[in-house]
Amino acid sequence: MKQKETIRIIKKRIKKHVRMLAFYQNLLELEKEKDDAEKACKDCKKELKKLKNKKSNKKKTKPKSKPKTKKPAKKVVKKVVKPLTKEEEVLKRIREKAKAINFDRIGKADEKKKDDLKQIKGIGPFIERKLNVLGIYTFKQ
Repeated sequence: MKQKETIRIIKKRIKKHVRMLAFYQNLLELEKEKDDAEKACKDCKKELKKLKNKKSNKKKTKPKSKPKTKKPAKKVVKKVVKPLTKEEEVLKRIREKAKAINFDRIGKADEKKKDDLKQIKGIGPFIERKLNVLGIYTFKQ
């Protein structure tokens, strides 16, 4: 009986360590993404400084202005843009983030094999749509 109890405790500890390992792997991936983003930000700032310097140099060497001639007015065409609802905005943001998901780790599924995720306590129709937008359709994922 003691041996079974010991095995159960060891299995429980192994599961805990596996979860911790997955957490730390995610943390490392996030830190790498943060470093990449910071590097890209620095590059953008350098590029912005270069463009500002070019613009200021052009202002200094600007020739005397020529007499202005009137140009015919352009017709302004306004596009009617339907405002997005809050739900649509959230789903749009989630679609953009879905590209970063590692499906090799959680598994792949499609809408044909879709489970009713609302059976999980705390998940309603909207959260289920969010998960579906991310590409998560089954309990196994």
